[in-house]
Amino acid sequence: MVFELLFLIVMLLLSAVTAVVVRRRRKPGQPWLLVEPRPPATWGLLDVTRTLLLFVLFQIVALQVLQSATSINPAAGFENMSSFQGGLVMGSDAIVKLTVVVVSLGIIALRDRQLYRRLGLAGDTFVRDLKIGGVAFLILAGPVYTIQGLLTQMFPSEHPLMTVFEREPSWWLFGVLSFVAVIAAPIAEEFMFRMLIQGWLEDLTRRLHGFQSLSPEPIESEPVESEPVAAEQTASMPRGERVFADD
Repeated sequence: MVFELLFLIVMLLLSAVTAVVVRRRRKPGQPWLLVEPRPPATWGLLDVTRTLLLFVLFQIVALQVLQSATSINPAAGFENMSSFQGGLVMGSDAIVKLTVVVVSLGIIALRDRQLYRRLGLAGDTFVRDLKIGGVAFLILAGPVYTIQGLLTQMFPSEHPLMTVFEREPSWWLFGVLSFVAVIAAPIAEEFMFRMLIQGWLEDLTRRLHGFQSLSPEPIESEPVESEPVAAEQTASMPRGERVFADD
């Protein structure tokens, strides 16, 4: 408990110092962190659907292979597994997610040779993005860890796999859980939701807005005001024209 408290204090101090430094360096009217707008997506609904189907298909295949190669029954639940068996199930799930990410990116890259630039992997922007990400992490880490710590104390975790780890702690399960939580799950979630789905929806919204801007707008007719006729001109008019002019 003492270590966790010291860790939170250090992270809060780092967040506060980083926020002060960034605030002093930024110019008036400038955002806290300079970011670029997302480039238009080169993938669509077909890519999103294919990726979802690959996730389901690869999960089924992985469970079948795991069940036939070992005595593990994934349907039994983590609470009925040993720490080694739980680590195997979680590890296979992580491998499936990363495999689907690689396969889906490869399919998209076949028609988009500049995909690595859209993902921010180009050499001229990669280092800059790493710096922006590092600064953003330092600013947000302290508050986020504090909120997470408070929520953990108020609502203790009841995940079956955590129960297995507490009952039978092992470096194997700790390593697998760390890999899943820090690497596999974030990459898969960012790829699926932030890149594929959000990128496709933003591009779809942009296209719909473009179609609306191209549609003709109704032209409203403005009333035409007639110029007043001078009295001298009215007097010189014939009687018929004078009546219409007076009206």
